[in-house]
Amino acid sequence: MVWVVGFQQQRRHRRALAVATAAAATLVLVGCQARPGDAPIAEDPTPTQTQPTTAPDRADRTITIGVSEFNAGFNPHLLTTDPTFATVVADLILPSAFREDVDGELKMDADLLKSVDASETDAGAQKVRYVIRPDAQWSDGTPVSGNDFEYLWQSMRQNTGVRNAIGYEAIKDVHVSGGGRIVDVTFTNAFPNWRILFNHLLPSHTYRTAGTAFTDVMHESIPVSGGRYTVESLDIGRNDLVLVRNDRFSGAHPAATEILKFREVTSDQHGAELLRTEQAQVVSVRPGTVTNTALRTVPKVTAQTTRPPAQLQLDFNVSSTELGSAKDRGIIAEKLDISTLATIVAGRTAPPVPKPLPHTDAATQPAESTTQSSTEQSPTHNAPTRFSRPLRIAYPQGNSQAGVAAATISDQLNSQDIAAEAVAANRRDLYAGYLPAGTIDMTVTWQWQPDSVTSLVSQYLCPPRTRSAIEVEEPTSSEETETETSSEPSTTTAEDTTEPEETTTADTTFGRGSNTSGLCNPSVDKLLLGALRTETDSANLKKELAPLLADEVVTVPLLSDEWLTATTDGVVSGTEKDPKKWPQHAQTGLFVTAPQWKRTTDG
Repeated sequence: MVWVVGFQQQRRHRRALAVATAAAATLVLVGCQARPGDAPIAEDPTPTQTQPTTAPDRADRTITIGVSEFNAGFNPHLLTTDPTFATVVADLILPSAFREDVDGELKMDADLLKSVDASETDAGAQKVRYVIRPDAQWSDGTPVSGNDFEYLWQSMRQNTGVRNAIGYEAIKDVHVSGGGRIVDVTFTNAFPNWRILFNHLLPSHTYRTAGTAFTDVMHESIPVSGGRYTVESLDIGRNDLVLVRNDRFSGAHPAATEILKFREVTSDQHGAELLRTEQAQVVSVRPGTVTNTALRTVPKVTAQTTRPPAQLQLDFNVSSTELGSAKDRGIIAEKLDISTLATIVAGRTAPPVPKPLPHTDAATQPAESTTQSSTEQSPTHNAPTRFSRPLRIAYPQGNSQAGVAAATISDQLNSQDIAAEAVAANRRDLYAGYLPAGTIDMTVTWQWQPDSVTSLVSQYLCPPRTRSAIEVEEPTSSEETETETSSEPSTTTAEDTTEPEETTTADTTFGRGSNTSGLCNPSVDKLLLGALRTETDSANLKKELAPLLADEVVTVPLLSDEWLTATTDGVVSGTEKDPKKWPQHAQTGLFVTAPQWKRTTDG
């Protein structure tokens, strides 16, 4: 994905004398009225020889941010969105209870909250009271309220395909009082990591009232915002997103630049040309073969490499009718050439490849029998199992890199006489239908690397019984037209009164979240739940989980995320001109300071 930040050259057209005279007369008549926002200025393909020296036009108030594509949507809570890019945009337009600073510490966001108080209930459970600032509001003037907290809680625990929902699943009740400004959140048990919750709140009065499916939220439109910026326009087909300074933002530090425009940039060469012609001040790109050379060659450019903690990964479906056995999954995992696959997806040699998860010897032996697969087993060591149908590798529609990875995995398996096909699936059907039904065998998605306790719990704890599955037609390998249903999946819940069984069985009743594989291992669950309720170190938890996950063979890391960010002297962050001194966030890199970016007068 390519990022370009810069200034689009636009031309101020001269008006005819009669029009100018009429406009001046109109201004006299309405001089006492409120001034509307400036009208958009159309682009002129011809170069402008001179620029006006009076009242700066829209281009002078704009920083343009170019991307290769973003048709996977912007909802940061969905697995189908690009986690890094969606987080960059969400940080700019959505309010959060807590925000992580550049040192990784979670701090209360005083732009939204007046206070937060955590305590224990009489039964020993966790309770947190959030008091919302009386002036906190959405861009349409609606106050931010406890209803927004309650909406996110319900959406994260009831919908499929959501990212890192474990904390919301631990909540027993959300009670709103004080005219909507006081929110009391009660957990079933102690939950030390409660500060990670209610990040990127969504406007319940917009999406709930309209009956918008959670899978459609922030996909083709973003009608209301609550951060430093709000959305002026969004065109998914053209990859064009325009953010404007949110005049209703009540925080102490509003955005420094009036307009941020995201637009499509087609290649590294295009990005370099924008820098070279001073139309762009920053290019941030997942680098290809010549990206580093192309951008660093441009004069007055400072380039830096960052690695957000996201990775493209393959997850096996334990409910698969073909790969229900860990031994069969191990065989498939051993057939993959990850280095070659990562090179193809990244478009360059030696891209960053995550450390592979270990597999036990037993996991690579052909299975003698399975309860979920109607396969005929081969008697030779590591020989391919003959399956009843081609293996299906699904990826979310709109995610091009995941699509390339799925197609490459299919090619590698087919070349070894294992029939396989890549399948593009829409957001709702994939997690609510195909995976629980077992008709999809593997998925390829971008996820945050499971390094923290909560991310490990989200990705490997047995899926909760709060997400209902749906019936869908058999998936096909051809590209499907994205026709998302406008209704929410059923929110009917089932009581989870039984302990997980020792062997995993296909479950067509409950949908999937971050635990895309559907893994249900009692020993894994015991470790994860214990860590979730204490201050267990994530490194120790990973060490204890390693042999158990090796036996299950559910995840294969494919490609680590990486950005190369080239910055010219045409933009500053606050008063700092040197990009190497700009603060950087682990997830969003230099974009953590985007609200402070300004054009330089000499750039």
